[in-house]
Amino acid sequence: MPTSNHSPWESISDLGDLALAAAAFVQQRHQTVTTWELSLTSQPVGWNYLLFAGLSTLLERLQAYHLTTEQIEYLRYHPAFASIPLAWFDHLSSLRFTGDVWAMPEGTVCFAPSPVMRITAPFDVAALVGSMVTGTLLHQIQVASKVSRMMTAAEGRMLIDQSVVSSSELTQAQSTTRAAYLAGILSTTHTEAARQLQLPGHVLMPAAWPMLFQDEVEAFHRFGQCFNTMHVPVVDIMDAMQGIKHAIASGAPMQAVHLEAAGDLVELSQEARRILDQNKRKHVKILFSGDLDEEAMAKLVHRHAAVDGFVVNASKVKSADGASVRGVYKLVAHHHPPEPMLPAYQMSAARRSYPWAKQVHRQTNDDGSFAGDIIARESEEYTGEKLLVPMMKQGVLVAKLPSLEEARDYCMMQRIRLPVELLALTPAKQMYPIRYSDALEQEMSRLVARHRV
Repeated sequence: MPTSNHSPWESISDLGDLALAAAAFVQQRHQTVTTWELSLTSQPVGWNYLLFAGLSTLLERLQAYHLTTEQIEYLRYHPAFASIPLAWFDHLSSLRFTGDVWAMPEGTVCFAPSPVMRITAPFDVAALVGSMVTGTLLHQIQVASKVSRMMTAAEGRMLIDQSVVSSSELTQAQSTTRAAYLAGILSTTHTEAARQLQLPGHVLMPAAWPMLFQDEVEAFHRFGQCFNTMHVPVVDIMDAMQGIKHAIASGAPMQAVHLEAAGDLVELSQEARRILDQNKRKHVKILFSGDLDEEAMAKLVHRHAAVDGFVVNASKVKSADGASVRGVYKLVAHHHPPEPMLPAYQMSAARRSYPWAKQVHRQTNDDGSFAGDIIARESEEYTGEKLLVPMMKQGVLVAKLPSLEEARDYCMMQRIRLPVELLALTPAKQMYPIRYSDALEQEMSRLVARHRV
């Protein structure tokens, strides 16, 4: 696995989590063996499935987990920790992730309310990595799921990621591009993501270039001289049709022309295609960009726009109604010798959570398509594929992680096995069947009854 390049400040936890770890240390409960799960609690309306992504990024960060001297000194003088013994701060300096991790393979199709990963570790370590777990995985799950919907909308047309344009934080932008590529984008304009992840990089001519010249033909010609193998001019700086004619007149060896989303894109693209074809440029592709979500892309495709691909901003990962993929990292069991293993759960309507370490069993139809999931206790046996598999043991990798290309191929195969109605961009009439096992439901009922007594 490559050396982690994330900022050390990504290791810092929420102050509440740090307070939890400090209190556990003072009360000598920090070494209690605990199991935590990240479970999906909801998915945006109309998103009929999700894609699990971000695991390799998370495992890399867990292996490199530590608090820096700077971070520990900040906490040492924070007023909230004034009464905490100095020994705790010394303890923090040697703290590393030594837990076990079980998770779904990257690219796995998943659904709320499934657990997608499980950590067993000493209480303080497991609590402190919670923010890292949720921040890393939920972001990449959201991006991969959004891009997968765009892939459906594009119906085989290329997608180019340009998310770095609006990403203010470098590692977040790289994570965005990684998840987008996992889900199907062809290439990226993000230099550092392309370098570190070994992805195809696409050069799109910036809109500022033609503004430097009085003559647009000269501008296209000169840019083409510099980038004659990857010349993709922006042709609608002044007038789109005139821009295409100028790009042709420049003699530059274009691979594509780039149009922003404005006006009637169907009519615009069809006219652009006609001009290109008439001038023996049938090989030149037409790319659309702008604030196009998957619904807008699908409408353009269905109206027979002459579009060969879309330049998308994968960092804009909200659903049409602004909703996000939601998940929660919860304690589900704990064991403090000589006590027996005890369940951890919540039963309020807003925070209900099921206890015990769990496994997700996927049922399939005769043709191999997905038929439904059962969330059961880890010790229960069901037919079907077990989705949570061991990834780390005592902080050390025990699984051979696939390359990003292999995870991408696996993701494509997972989508093929989805029932067709779930690939639609509109809400499915019948959602994917997913339920808790009878044993888990009975256990929860027993705990609720005991609590009422």
